[in-house]
Amino acid sequence: MRFRICQPTLGFDGPLTVAMNLRGIELFTDMYEYPPYFRRLLEFIQKGVSIRTRELHRYFGRTPFEGPSGGLADDAIALLSVDSYRQHVLELHKAWYAQWSVQGPHQIHLCGDASRHFPILHKECNVFSFDTGFPIDHGAVRRAIGPDVQIFGGPEVSLLLSGSAQQVYDRTLQILQSGIMEGGRFIIREANNLPPNVPEENLQAMYKCCLEHGTYPTGENNG
Repeated sequence: MRFRICQPTLGFDGPLTVAMNLRGIELFTDMYEYPPYFRRLLEFIQKGVSIRTRELHRYFGRTPFEGPSGGLADDAIALLSVDSYRQHVLELHKAWYAQWSVQGPHQIHLCGDASRHFPILHKECNVFSFDTGFPIDHGAVRRAIGPDVQIFGGPEVSLLLSGSAQQVYDRTLQILQSGIMEGGRFIIREANNLPPNVPEENLQAMYKCCLEHGTYPTGENNG
């Protein structure tokens, strides 16, 4: 058996999430009481990660930030209002993606319910692929960002781990019939990460439901 080890060149959990890992929830006190410090901290983190990413690319013989598509995750934005996200974080996200290209298309992973930020990320950062967590309203997300955007998502990991096969099937069907499939750019998976010890029959139930209710007509754009 042969294994391929991926080169550690592109990953970034986002400036707000890394800052929160360093400061804890006091970071959000900083945001209101010490805005210059808050801003400098996020900028320092992003600059450092950009330098690291560029040098790792060069070390492994790759072109730094070879575009047009860039990736990002910043789970902590689920804790921000839309106004606070626009004021404190959006420009940093734009700057991160611009290292690849302004036009994208870009991608993002966001745990939790950060879906209120999806239209902003789509319109202003040219994000065209969202890897979602839980909880989100799949149909509402599709209606908010339109049929041309790729969305990853599916049953909650707690249900996959502890629910019955019938419950997993029913939840998968509910998601597939929510309107999320409009446009043919939905990819079903667990909502975030598959935990250890998920019963095989639960995965089979999700797969079976997808085969029975989640296929697209031949020729529909589901890339």
